[in-house]
Amino acid sequence: MSKKIKKSMHLLIYLGLGAVFGFMITSRVVTESVSSLRFEPTLYYTYDLAFGLAALLAVGLAIWTIVGIVRLPAQPLGDEASEEEANRQEYLLSKLMLSSLYCVIVSLTWLFTALAYASSSAAVAEDSSFIVINLISSVIATFGSTFLQIRTVQVYNRYFPARTLDLLGKNGAKEFFDKLDEAERYIVYRSAFSAYKAVNVSLIIGMFGFVLYSILVSFNPMPILALGVIWIIQQTAYYWEASKYYRHK
Repeated sequence: MSKKIKKSMHLLIYLGLGAVFGFMITSRVVTESVSSLRFEPTLYYTYDLAFGLAALLAVGLAIWTIVGIVRLPAQPLGDEASEEEANRQEYLLSKLMLSSLYCVIVSLTWLFTALAYASSSAAVAEDSSFIVINLISSVIATFGSTFLQIRTVQVYNRYFPARTLDLLGKNGAKEFFDKLDEAERYIVYRSAFSAYKAVNVSLIIGMFGFVLYSILVSFNPMPILALGVIWIIQQTAYYWEASKYYRHK
C-alpha cells in the first residue's frame, strides 16, 4: 500500500472519528444525560472521597520520602566507590527529590481545595466537623511535606557540597545554576525545554477538557481563562529569557 493511500485512509478515519465525536457532544440526548450527572464523590460527607484520596496520596508520598531518606547512607560514598554504586546512590537521591516535591504539590492542592470548599456556598452546615478536620489535616500535611522537602534538600547538599541548593534563598535557583558545569547545565536546558513542551500540550488539553465540561455539564469561563493567563506568562517568560541574548549581544 502506497504512502498516499495510507494518508488518505488515515484522513478518512480522523474525519469519521471527528464526526462521531461532534455528534456526541452536540446531541441533545447525550448532553442532557451528562448534564444531569453531578460530580460529587461522596460517602458520608460531601466530597469526603475526594479529600480522602488527597489525604492518602499525601500520606503515601510522605512515607515514600521518609523511606527514601532512610535508605540513603548518612554520608556519600567516597572516591573509592565504584561507578555502579555512585550511580545507584544518585538514582535514589533523584527519586527522593521527586517524591518530596510531589508530596508538597499534593499537600498544597489539598489545602487550597479544602480552603475553597470551606469558604464556598457548597459547604453544608451539617458537615462543619468534617470541614474543620479536613482543613486542619491539610494544614498539617502541608507543614509536614514542607519539612520533608527541607530535609531532602539538606540531604542533597550533604551529597553535593560543591553545588548546594538554597531552598529558601531569594536567588537560590540562580546561585545553584551558576555552580553547575557545562554538562550539568546542558541537562538542565534539555529538561527545561521538555517541561516547556509538556506544559504547552497540557494547557491545550486542559482548555479542551474545560470546553467539553462546559458543553456537557455547565459553563464556567474561569478555568479556561486561568489556563490562558498561565500560558501567556509561560510564553512571556520563555521569550523574555531568550531575547536577553540579543539584547546583550
